[in-house]
Amino acid sequence: MINIFTEGGLFFMVPITVLFIITFGLCIKYLVNKSSRRKTIKLLHAAGLLAFIWGIFGLVNGFIVALDQIEFIDGVTLNQAAGELKRKFIPPLIGTLTFVIARTAILIFKWSRKEYKPA
Repeated sequence: MINIFTEGGLFFMVPITVLFIITFGLCIKYLVNKSSRRKTIKLLHAAGLLAFIWGIFGLVNGFIVALDQIEFIDGVTLNQAAGELKRKFIPPLIGTLTFVIARTAILIFKWSRKEYKPA
C-alpha cells in the first residue's frame, strides 16, 4: 500500500488520503451526532467531490509531465511508457474511490432518514 502511495505522487496522494480519512470521520460523526446531520451530509458531499477532482487534476498534471519527458527523451520504450501511464492513474483511482464511498454514505444516510422523500 505504501508503494502505491508513493508511486501516485505525494503531492496528490496526501490530500486524497486525508480526504479519505475525513470521509470516514464524517460518516462516524453522522452516526454519533444527531444534531448536525444536514451539515455533515453537505461536508461529505464536498469532501468526496474534492477528492475526485483532485485525483483528476493529478491525472492531467501527470500526463503533461509524462508527455514532456517523452518529448525530450529519445528512445522511450513501451515498458517505460506503460509503467508511467499506470502510475498516473493511481490518484484518480483513489479519488474516485473516496467519491464513491462518500456518495454511497450520503445515499444510505438520506434513505435511512424517516423524513426523506425522494423527488
